[in-house]
Amino acid sequence: MPVRPQHIIAASGGNHGAAVAYAAQVLGIKAKIFVPVAAPAAKIARIAGYGARVVKGGETYAKALAASRLR
Repeated sequence: MPVRPQHIIAASGGNHGAAVAYAAQVLGIKAKIFVPVAAPAAKIARIAGYGARVVKGGETYAKALAASRLR
């Protein structure tokens, strides 16, 4: 039997993060989404609205991705 993850970490500029956060909410697991500081406030609010923890992880998407790998 597969082991179910307890959390998920992703990096996103917005829409992907919202989708990951929504899926985590449906599955009942925690999500931490790293976004660049320039991510639109509406997209950050939508990610947070699905219950994910939003972490601003750098000036660019690449830096947010790198920060997500460090957790």
